[in-house]
Amino acid sequence: MCITKKKNSVSAITEPDQRGKHAPSNKLSDNIIEHVKNHIRSFPSYSSHYSRERTKRKYLGPDMNISRMYQAYIDECEKSCIESTLQTKEWMYRKIFNEQFNLSFHPPYNDTCDECDRLILSEKQENSAEQKLIIANQRDQHLIETTLRCKLKKEDKIKSNENKDTTVFITMDMQKCLPVPFLHNCQSFYLRKLWVLNETIEDSTNNKSFAFMWDETKAARGANEIASVLYKWIENEVQHKSTINEVNLWTDNCAGQNRNLTIVMAYFWFLFKYPNLQEINHKFLLRGHTHLEVDSVHSVIERKKKRFPLLSLSVPKEWEQFVETARVKNPITVHSMEIEDFKNFCIMEIMHHLSLAKKMTMGIYFTYQKLFGYRLKKII
Repeated sequence: MCITKKKNSVSAITEPDQRGKHAPSNKLSDNIIEHVKNHIRSFPSYSSHYSRERTKRKYLGPDMNISRMYQAYIDECEKSCIESTLQTKEWMYRKIFNEQFNLSFHPPYNDTCDECDRLILSEKQENSAEQKLIIANQRDQHLIETTLRCKLKKEDKIKSNENKDTTVFITMDMQKCLPVPFLHNCQSFYLRKLWVLNETIEDSTNNKSFAFMWDETKAARGANEIASVLYKWIENEVQHKSTINEVNLWTDNCAGQNRNLTIVMAYFWFLFKYPNLQEINHKFLLRGHTHLEVDSVHSVIERKKKRFPLLSLSVPKEWEQFVETARVKNPITVHSMEIEDFKNFCIMEIMHHLSLAKKMTMGIYFTYQKLFGYRLKKII
């Protein structure tokens, strides 16, 4: 063919091959693609509080999916009398969604903040431009404080990793209650459940996870129980390591469990009882922005529950075994809390007639619930 073209050519040079130079006959026009993009953009999306700095991904409602979005696109085309030849197929709609948008349908876990929601609603309802600006500045300050606390938590974690012999960094939180019996038949839905409690500690310094579990017949879930869990953790993990002198603890700011005088009294007792322990730092994240390393342990347990749709647990001990086997690599260490493990740290408040002061020595009023954290240090 090439020789024939050369013979027929005046210059004996063949012309360039023309194959692939024309647009495919079934190629979608730019107008159709732009219409699909505009339709996808029309769905309301929102950013995650926790992942805003790590990614620009946005989230659509959890009740939405691509198939439903495509059906809405077809309905819109029919209402606008757009011919079927000018409509895209579902596979192309899906391709545009996946390749040209950074969207997800999975809502960020525990991604809610009352203060953020309040400020957003106030800004929308406000008519005055000046007031809108004031509210926007308040929300910016709120997010700045959130970012600052997360940054400080990260610095504490790095510090403990650099000084593993002397410092330990832990996060602590209580998992949502686990029901007993845990069955899937209709009748069990109407039965009164016995609740199993799981206070979890994640030791990021040594890459260890601990689950302290008990049921509601043994104890409640207040400040004494949380302090008792910390006491048992220190007994098992800190007291025999003579070089460890500092514990950095981060939690949410639940007043009934973490931010109260009972916990402070427990810390005084720990510093008094253990000679090697010199300093305890307890800090709090802002409510609604309490993403902690320990949450990953709870996530592992929840994912395992979903993998076994016919899971049946009849007694509290079976929940302990279930949690213990939830993770193959770096398994979770489970401690079964008995009645004798729970101590009464509240008695220290009563004996010493202690109460939370509402005024500093300089005469300035302050709210204990707004404290960022506290440091208890032994003076030798």
